[in-house]
Amino acid sequence: MSIGVEEISQAGTTDAPLVVAGVAYQSRLLVGTGKYKDLAETARAIEASGAEIVTVAIRRTNIGQTPGEPNLLDVISPEKYTILPNTAWAVLPLHCRGGSRSDTG
Repeated sequence: MSIGVEEISQAGTTDAPLVVAGVAYQSRLLVGTGKYKDLAETARAIEASGAEIVTVAIRRTNIGQTPGEPNLLDVISPEKYTILPNTAWAVLPLHCRGGSRSDTG
């Protein structure tokens, strides 16, 4: 079965929500929390984006595991956003990330 260009074009203009695991999202944009100068800027950028799903590099971001330090979850509420953890670098042994077994950092 082939799909014509008109069908693809019409499919791309739908206002239907994105449904993932039974949860409907109005925005199809996913945004990350990296590359901002501080948590306040992160919060403003994510709010302005309209995204409902936020990716978090858990190895580099405090989401409560380090008490007393700024916590991303204080500015990005899990009640408002779906937090999608990026664990890729957190679980790989160092030598699989391009470092050697003797690297300590």
